[in-house]
Amino acid sequence: MKARLFVVNKDTIINTLDSMEVSVFVPEPKGKLRWYKTLTDIISDLMQVEIGDYIFLWESGTENIYGVYRAVSLPFYRKDVGVNAIFHIKISEAYVFERPINEYDVINNPYMKNKLWNIIGKKVAGKARGSSPVTPEEMQFLIQSLIDVNDSQYEFIREYDVIEVEDEITLDYNNENNLKVPDSLYDYDYEPLRVRSGNCIRYEKAIECILNQLFRDRRNDKLAELDIVREDVMWYANYLPYGLERSEIDYMVMESVDGVVINSIDVIELQRDVIDLNHINRCLKYSKWVAESVTNGKNIVRPVIICGENSRTVNKGLKDKDIKSAIKSLPEIYGFKEIDIYTYRIDDEITFNKYEEENDE
Repeated sequence: MKARLFVVNKDTIINTLDSMEVSVFVPEPKGKLRWYKTLTDIISDLMQVEIGDYIFLWESGTENIYGVYRAVSLPFYRKDVGVNAIFHIKISEAYVFERPINEYDVINNPYMKNKLWNIIGKKVAGKARGSSPVTPEEMQFLIQSLIDVNDSQYEFIREYDVIEVEDEITLDYNNENNLKVPDSLYDYDYEPLRVRSGNCIRYEKAIECILNQLFRDRRNDKLAELDIVREDVMWYANYLPYGLERSEIDYMVMESVDGVVINSIDVIELQRDVIDLNHINRCLKYSKWVAESVTNGKNIVRPVIICGENSRTVNKGLKDKDIKSAIKSLPEIYGFKEIDIYTYRIDDEITFNKYEEENDE
């Protein structure tokens, strides 16, 4: 089970609780490329939500955090609502609490600063978004804080009904990205998000979108191509803060063979097409930080890069001698035995292949 924090204000929280639907504010994009990037950014985050996931509401202004709700539908599009709130997820109550907790008490808890790295990192970097992932430890802490502030007076609702929705947000692998760009959001009519440009993707964020859908839909076959066992995955998320800096980890996956103890963490750096030295260093740097800060030095982090199939065939990609040398030498500098590299290709769906140097000989 995962959790997510959705931003609301004094007006939208009323609408959210009246309709029992969370939504994400969509800014008015300008230009074809901006349109595509804006929609992909938002849809990528929403694709991460599975039915049954917990939802917290963070009210800007009061800085109060309300909970706990539960996602009971997949994300979908609505035309009959405010023009900037067109993507929705239906929710129901999971825990019933009378009083919220305040963000100040959460972020400034002296015993949890290391464990709240995700929430604090986003806050400090000033990169809040319509919805943000919550780590397992953060989820447990938020629920326990709500229990404490309500003097252990609450109700847990175990049963819930899954709601089927129309206009579910889906991905289109078969058509090139030539979306019609409307003059404004008032004229926007939803269609499945086109992720393909040739055998590649047009925008790096679309790979996050695809990975989220593969995990959500439990595509064991596709995830096995990345040497990930879906049954062991207890948490996954895209766009995570790297420490308190202003950069982000593209993707992270936590695996547990018993569902309790984390035994493996994949730190994944995404590259739209050709691999480069900057992304190799970045992946290893992020992986080292996760190993030292999130796992308390445990040797369970696997650095991973996913790049375009083009990297196999061009000299400035995986055939380049400097790239090959970096793949061999850099991991040891950062404290890892190796870095795993996979290339992807899009036909009627995505396919991953593990890179082995002998394949290029």
